[in-house]
Amino acid sequence: MEIWVRDGKKPKPHSSLFYELASNSAFIHERTDLWDSVTEASEVRGLKPGKCSLRLKMPPIPRLLIREIVQFFAWIYKEHGTEVAVLLSYNLQKKLYAPVVPEQVTTHGSIHYNLQNITLKDGYLLVGSLHSHCDFGAFHSGIDEHDEADFDGIHVTFGKFSDEKGANSFEASIEAAIRGTRFVLDPVYWLSGVKPAKIIKIKEENDMDLLFTFDDKSRVLPPSYKPDDDWVNKVTAKKRRSRLRFGRRALGKFYESLRDKFGSYNIPKSHQAIDKRDGESLDFQDKDLFWKDTPGFH
Repeated sequence: MEIWVRDGKKPKPHSSLFYELASNSAFIHERTDLWDSVTEASEVRGLKPGKCSLRLKMPPIPRLLIREIVQFFAWIYKEHGTEVAVLLSYNLQKKLYAPVVPEQVTTHGSIHYNLQNITLKDGYLLVGSLHSHCDFGAFHSGIDEHDEADFDGIHVTFGKFSDEKGANSFEASIEAAIRGTRFVLDPVYWLSGVKPAKIIKIKEENDMDLLFTFDDKSRVLPPSYKPDDDWVNKVTAKKRRSRLRFGRRALGKFYESLRDKFGSYNIPKSHQAIDKRDGESLDFQDKDLFWKDTPGFH
């Protein structure tokens, strides 16, 4: 069947049936003895189906950088009880990452900063963000997805930082957003030096929390830790206040937004990325140590 590209140059065909490819969608034009119609096309007959995909060409985020950022997040939560953000930049020639802490105003449930005010080192590109969810689960909320809709790159959320003595774990979730399409990534592969720590079963909610820790047994917040003054001075923390997040406690709230939308979720294999719209069910109810049986968690 003929395909007409609406580019403002080619005239509309005179065929009785043809496809139109426009900036907002694909359409079917049909002319019969009874009507002339233009309807949205859910598929193009005669063509094989395609799907979204992503292959990231950057290396995993280095362990020392991950540790520095996680400890900063834990310290901000302990001292101020707020969220905080660090942006991620990357040098293509040197293949190096560099953190960028923006001027920001933070509360227990929000972070406000302006990407237009970010200054990067020469040769570096802005490739993503990392932010914390305080003591709540690490998942990509509707607000996060809205904020990242026009921010192509890797986006990481950390959560479940604890005030309890001896606590040494956190939650982590990582996704990529490219032109509004989101892909789920494996935190164990992309966050170097991070490994699954334990699963906490929530019997009354028939649910689980998946926690992570550092693979070299480093403390999430060592007693001697002192953050970089330049980082701290970029953060204006507002008075601590409580915040409620609604929804079930998911598998570490790993893919909570995905599950809420589609009733399912999937854990990606190693360096692969999974389109969030293609989530598949994963039965984890009877797996005490599910990551040992799941690709990407070795």
